[in-house]
Amino acid sequence: MEGSDKTKIIYLGELGNPPILSGYLLLKGKKGALLESGPTSVVDEYINRVKKYIEPEDLKYIFVSHIHLDHAGGSYRFIEKFPEMKVIVHEKGFKHLVDPKKLIEASKAALGKIYSYWGDPEPVPEKNIIPVSDQFLEPEFRIRVIYTPGHASHSTSIYHEETSTLFPGDAAGMLFFGEGGKIWPAAPAPFFIDQFFESLKKLQKLKLSKICFPHYGCSGRPYAVLEEAIRTYDYFASFLGERCNEKSGNEVFEEIMKREEFKNLPRSDYFDEFYKLNLRGFQGSCI
Repeated sequence: MEGSDKTKIIYLGELGNPPILSGYLLLKGKKGALLESGPTSVVDEYINRVKKYIEPEDLKYIFVSHIHLDHAGGSYRFIEKFPEMKVIVHEKGFKHLVDPKKLIEASKAALGKIYSYWGDPEPVPEKNIIPVSDQFLEPEFRIRVIYTPGHASHSTSIYHEETSTLFPGDAAGMLFFGEGGKIWPAAPAPFFIDQFFESLKKLQKLKLSKICFPHYGCSGRPYAVLEEAIRTYDYFASFLGERCNEKSGNEVFEEIMKREEFKNLPRSDYFDEFYKLNLRGFQGSCI
């Protein structure tokens, strides 16, 4: 993907084993910016992949869509290694990067054993953070930050204007895995479905050529993918509300996984916990 002034977006692939994040690097001249820091556990791998394209010391920004650990938890390690870098984050997430104590407590409670895969965050120096509001535009890389709550109160989407590429964070669910994959919800508790649908409507109004997910990969059918996200969230809201009155959480989960749309998703202890985590915010969920 290349813009008129040779701004490039490079897909760095999936990071972590099992995969935790899809990494993206923006290049303009000799400077670079990252889309999401990922959790602590993938930072060294991330840096090694960046080295194929740019000296890591020339990274200028990390744009984080929100402050959940798999998106921003590794920010402090980048700053430790490269003290001139800046983290761009929505103003509602700013304080939790500076002092992550409450974030750590909430994450341990929500994530359970997944937490150990991602690692501990540590404070990011306040001077290294740029808190922003809706429609903030970073002029060098032509990245617009769009406030898209629902997944979280501090959730944003990141839009590269020159290539019309959308990085929705978790504001449009997750794409397992890349082009031709299936949408799975990103709805951990607390989740606000009305705000989520309003945010999707906001994204549908953008001029889009491509959509790239942190979980995992890109699609050249952005509007179709956003429509699929709406259908998928509608399905899960209805299905969980109905079935959880009749069956146990494990029974309901296995029924979902046997459906034609989802039966080919990868299964492991990690993935099953990750799938379940992201269904628990639906009203009436028993997962």
